[in-house]
Amino acid sequence: MLRQLYTQVMPMPQDPMSDPLVQIRMQELAIKQQEAERKAQNDQAELTLEQQRLMQQSATAAARIESQEQIAEDRNEVNRERINVQRQNLLRRD
Repeated sequence: MLRQLYTQVMPMPQDPMSDPLVQIRMQELAIKQQEAERKAQNDQAELTLEQQRLMQQSATAAARIESQEQIAEDRNEVNRERINVQRQNLLRRD
């Protein structure tokens, strides 16, 4: 008799997933998970872009240095030729 009274007073436990508050909380958690995944994807995309930008800057700097070295070599060559011409002119005068 006590058992019957208990089952009438205390309803059978429901499936927690059927509780509307639990469902709302599960939806909130799913949304937070999606936001975290989206942020992770955005962060990865930003890192990739930053890496590409740095590689481009590095390539540009290397090309600029190479160009400056070539210009310096060309100037040195011109100066050597000028010195040789002046030397030959001095030797002819003597």
